[in-house]
Amino acid sequence: NVYLKVDTTTTLTVAATSASGAVTENAAASWTSSDSGNVSLQSANAGTITGANVGSSTITATSNGKTDTVNVTVYSVSSVTIPTTATVAKGSSITLSRTTATNPSGAVAGSGTWTSNNTSIATVTEKGVVTGVKEGTTKIYCTVDGIKSNECTVTVTAATNVTGVTV
Repeated sequence: NVYLKVDTTTTLTVAATSASGAVTENAAASWTSSDSGNVSLQSANAGTITGANVGSSTITATSNGKTDTVNVTVYSVSSVTIPTTATVAKGSSITLSRTTATNPSGAVAGSGTWTSNNTSIATVTEKGVVTGVKEGTTKIYCTVDGIKSNECTVTVTAATNVTGVTV
């Protein structure tokens, strides 16, 4: 399956294998779409497709008399949700979760971009890992395919000083 956001374009390619086992990448092919209302082809001789409307289409590539297909699901992101509050100690890290609602449900959306409004208080990685830098409060949010999440208020507390451990 290929997931494609509405109004975006990507190029599919064909790898053709000869009888001797030689592989030709980007082999010439003709292309068709089972539903051009959802997935349109830029040209019947190129694998460039555009997500026209939410839905799916089977794309067929034919090269040297052989065919193969791929299902393309065109989706849109309707919402991105992250926790509304989180607390992390200075020098420690936590991972924020992200829920992305898509249409159709279950489509695999992009990875998202995480942002901290004040990186001097807390930083956040592309995987949502928040690290406390200094005591204070900042807002963090995640944007997926152009849709911004709610904000998460992150409070960074003083580092915990462990003075002993008992088992």
